[in-house]
Amino acid sequence: MTEEATQPNADNSQIMNEQGQFKENWHAKYGDDAAKTLGRYKMFDDLVNSHMEQRRLIGKDPESLVTIPADDDADGNLALRRRLNKTPDEAGGYEYTLDPETEKVLGEANPEMLESFKQFAHERGWSQSDVKDALDFYFKMNVDNVQKFATVQEANEKTAHEEAVKALKTEWGTAYEEKTARVQLLADKYGAGDLITRENLHNDPGFIRLLDNIANDMAEDRIKGLSRSSASTPAQIDVKIADLKKTEAYNNRAHPDHKQVNEQVINLYKQRSA
Repeated sequence: MTEEATQPNADNSQIMNEQGQFKENWHAKYGDDAAKTLGRYKMFDDLVNSHMEQRRLIGKDPESLVTIPADDDADGNLALRRRLNKTPDEAGGYEYTLDPETEKVLGEANPEMLESFKQFAHERGWSQSDVKDALDFYFKMNVDNVQKFATVQEANEKTAHEEAVKALKTEWGTAYEEKTARVQLLADKYGAGDLITRENLHNDPGFIRLLDNIANDMAEDRIKGLSRSSASTPAQIDVKIADLKKTEAYNNRAHPDHKQVNEQVINLYKQRSA
């Protein structure tokens, strides 16, 4: 056998043993950077298989190959993130539409807020789905807070009303029904009925006492003519409640008149159960 034919075997023996395994530190002459990669291969077959797999990946989609930037390469990492996330070229390229049910509760989304958030997302290379998920979560959290607040507020108002009634009943005793009826008639006559409902003044014992004192100081003939027959029957109250519950103001918590209409419904229920 010639020297040329035997030379490759002599070279191979420097990096491989008889079992086809690479010898320890066989990659030393290629430098430290190469050693980090080559050191993963223990057998010659491993190296060949890895090389062929990379060739197959290149053959499938060369555009999918990326160069991984260094950890401290901020611009390179941002560019890679934008490429992988298919980030729009401009912040205005993100699309978002508020869910109709959410809009009923919160009203229209603030355009300036949306633009600021899109700019924030674009600077960080977010994808379209990232932006949608984040905004969906943000608005859902706001809806939950509004609904929780409304529930707590309604419970607090109910408690305040019960405490006010209890205080006045303790103070007025058997005259409670007569005094409160006269107070209501007085308020209605002078246009304060809606104000009392809107501002929850019926839950303020001091205000009710004030109206009662005013009624006591008025001449009896000034009170006459406030016909008690104008009070609604239970059936009429049910109709009023049903009509109010059909309104946009009652069903939309974001409506400017929602609180007022909700109080009217609560008061009607109180009249109905009285």
